[in-house]
Amino acid sequence: MKIKKYIVTAIIIILFAIFFSPQDVLLVKGERKNILIFPYKDNIDFTIEYTHSVEKTSTSETFRAYSGKENIVLLSTKFVGQGAGLPSEVDKNFKHQDNFFIVDNINEDIEKFYIRSSIVAKYNLTINNRNILLYKIFNDGELIEFENKKILRIKTYLLLLYSKF
Repeated sequence: MKIKKYIVTAIIIILFAIFFSPQDVLLVKGERKNILIFPYKDNIDFTIEYTHSVEKTSTSETFRAYSGKENIVLLSTKFVGQGAGLPSEVDKNFKHQDNFFIVDNINEDIEKFYIRSSIVAKYNLTINNRNILLYKIFNDGELIEFENKKILRIKTYLLLLYSKF
């Protein structure tokens, strides 16, 4: 009888330790309670592709979120044109490849960042080998926040239940 009590107590302690330990996540959330959550270990890379609002050409930006950091790092950007709103100065990490201009090794820390959902820009998030059409999840004009943070594992599970993915 005592052994069963110890086993049940041990199981409760283990479950408590699992559910209440911190978990690194990338949160993508809109103003209207839509949320996407991506738990990860060590780091997670993601790319946002869209149609540039002025140039009307394909543009993409690649980011990385690191475990234990609250910042997101901009790794590279890739674009077709050189018109309004695109970089006017670049360093040695600039190259032209397959009709794209690419700026690599940017490594700029960003606290959290926002984009505005748009049926014109047609934002597409590529993460964990999945393409997620953000403009189909979030309303046109809705502000979307990207944030890297550490939250309790139980909250991660609850948000995954609530999440669209």
